[in-house]
Amino acid sequence: MNRIGCFGGLCLALCGCLTMGLQAQEETTELGWFDEAELSLVATSGNAEAETLGFKNTLRRVWEEAEFTLKASGLRAESTTRTLRAVLEPSGAVRVFEQNTSELTAENYALSGRYHHQLTEAFFWFVSAGWERNEFAGFANRYSAQGGVGHRWFEREKAGFRTDYSLTYTRQEDLVPTPERAEDFLGARFAWEYRRQLTASTQYTNSLTVDENLEDTSDLRVDLDQAIAVAISERLALKVRLRLLYDNQPAVQAVPVEPALTDTVFVELEELDSTLQVALVVKF
Repeated sequence: MNRIGCFGGLCLALCGCLTMGLQAQEETTELGWFDEAELSLVATSGNAEAETLGFKNTLRRVWEEAEFTLKASGLRAESTTRTLRAVLEPSGAVRVFEQNTSELTAENYALSGRYHHQLTEAFFWFVSAGWERNEFAGFANRYSAQGGVGHRWFEREKAGFRTDYSLTYTRQEDLVPTPERAEDFLGARFAWEYRRQLTASTQYTNSLTVDENLEDTSDLRVDLDQAIAVAISERLALKVRLRLLYDNQPAVQAVPVEPALTDTVFVELEELDSTLQVALVVKF
C-alpha cells in the first residue's frame, strides 16, 4: 500500500502544480456524440511466439447540463512455448520432435456506463454501473453500482479536474470462494479525473479510484490509470498508458500439497498488478 500511496501522492502534487496559473474563465463545451477507440497489438514469431491484444473504447454523449459515458476495455496475452525432443531410433538415426504449447498469460475485460447531471456550474450528481472479469486476479465476475455527487473544480479547453464521492454496491464472484468473505457488500468510493494539454500535440490524463468495503475495511482497492497521448493528426494519436491495480485483500488460489496432491492450501494472489500499454488512438 505504501507504493500506491506514494504514487498517488505524487500524482496529486503534480495535479496541483499543473493547475497553478490557469485562467479562471470557462470554455464553451462542445455538444453531441464523441467516440475514442484505442487498439494495441504485439506479436512475435519464430523461435519465440507471443501475442498481446488490447482495446479500449469510450463513447460519450454530451448535453448542455448532462453527460453519458460508456466504456469497454479488454486485454488478452498468449505465449507459445517450443519444446524439442531427440529420439535415437533402432537404425541409429536421431529423430527430432517439436511440440508447441500455448498458454494464456493475461486476460481481463470491463464494461461500464455512467450518467451525470449538473446541479450547478461546479456540482453534479451521478449514477453508474459496471462489470469486470479478471481470472488472473482471481475473480470471474465483479458487478458494481454507484451513486453520488461530485465537484468539477475546473473544465477548460486545455485542462480539467473533477472529484467524485459515492456509495457503492459490489458483488464479486471469486474463482475460489472463501467462506469468511462475503460476495455482496456496501462500500464508499472516492475518485478523480484530471487532464492537461502539455503541448499543442501532447495530452496527459490521470484517473484515480479508491474503493473501500464498509463491511470489511481491510478490503481496500485502488485503481490508478494515467497516460500520455501524442497526436499524429486531428483524429490519430499514439498513447502510452500505465495502469496500477491494488487490492489489499486479493482473491486466493488453491494450491495442491505435494506429494499426495489430495490436500490443498489457499494462497493469496499478488496485491499489485501493473499494465503498460502503447496504443493507437482513433477519435470520431
